[in-house]
Amino acid sequence: MQPSVPKFDQVDSLRGIAALMVIAVHANSFGDVEHFPSLIGKLVFQGARGVQLFYILSAFTLFYTFDLRKEDGNPIRNFLIRRFFRIAPLYYFAIGLYLVCRYTHLMVDGNGPPGAWNIVSNIFFFHGFSPFWVDGLVPGGWSIGVEFPFYFLLPFLFSRIRNLVDAFRFQIWFMVVGIVLPILMLQIKGVGSYYAWVSFITQFFPNQFSNFGFGILLYFLIIKKESITNQHFKFIYALTFLYFIFASLSLYYLHYDWPVLNVILSFWFSLGFSVIIFLLFKDQKFKLNQPVLLYFGKISYGLYLTHFFGYYLLQHFQLIDVLPGQSSLISLSNFVIRLLLCLSLSSAMAHLLHYGLEIPFQNLGKRLIRRMDGNAN
Repeated sequence: MQPSVPKFDQVDSLRGIAALMVIAVHANSFGDVEHFPSLIGKLVFQGARGVQLFYILSAFTLFYTFDLRKEDGNPIRNFLIRRFFRIAPLYYFAIGLYLVCRYTHLMVDGNGPPGAWNIVSNIFFFHGFSPFWVDGLVPGGWSIGVEFPFYFLLPFLFSRIRNLVDAFRFQIWFMVVGIVLPILMLQIKGVGSYYAWVSFITQFFPNQFSNFGFGILLYFLIIKKESITNQHFKFIYALTFLYFIFASLSLYYLHYDWPVLNVILSFWFSLGFSVIIFLLFKDQKFKLNQPVLLYFGKISYGLYLTHFFGYYLLQHFQLIDVLPGQSSLISLSNFVIRLLLCLSLSSAMAHLLHYGLEIPFQNLGKRLIRRMDGNAN
């Protein structure tokens, strides 16, 4: 008998916010960006941090559900089956969707048709290991290439991280790797253009692991209800000290190269997200479970994978800039219209996919697990 998994409305609402952040930042990648207000543009650009919020929430909830099901007959196998049926079906749909977009020239990004190995790498989720494949097929698919390695590591991490002190220790290692690895990779120079190599370094999964580490810390603080003692504060001080040392040295020697700077910025955004999540769960007076946010949170995976298709449709039908003219006000107005139109289109698609594809395949995965465990009911 598998334990029931309670639903966190707060988590679903936060997922909805993360999805809206990502859709907003990509709305500013189309149309008249030259006249877009600079300050607002900088704020919108940080919507890309919504992916970090997804990672934090992912580690937080997966540690919780893995703990609930650790007494299963084969918890690791069952966990991986659940993850596959949760992620793969909709991602495979996105592969097909964007292949059609590319071959019909609805999707125009300067890249040619994807090669066979690019498609294969996405099907088997190892596209995150190559600068040529990491984001070369499904727009935004690089984040899925980060999630899957974490899924395979999670059982190991769960077996080694048993309390808050362990979580702090691992977070220190995650952060050190996140600083040192980009430095080493920048020295290699990589392949292809400098921009492509820098983008790959930023998206490479070990450089994102500290975001998952914050989710693990939240699991012990919120679910396990461990309090922060003087010993924990020593780890916090050590973590912060080491972080500043590595960050300062890397910035000094690398002259503010973007991958290293991005790791540093990621830390502060993830720390901020984590504090907000912690306070939301601790303060029962303040709830994010608004119906709209909950809805976007439930279909957030579909929103993430289909919103680019929405923008491509708007571009194809010349609806990217609805209002004529060139000024800051018009550019901002077109941005809002573009965002709302894309959100409407992608929400409709994500809704259909959620009930027509996601839920049926998740149920299929559950039935498969029951059959493999010898329980036909």
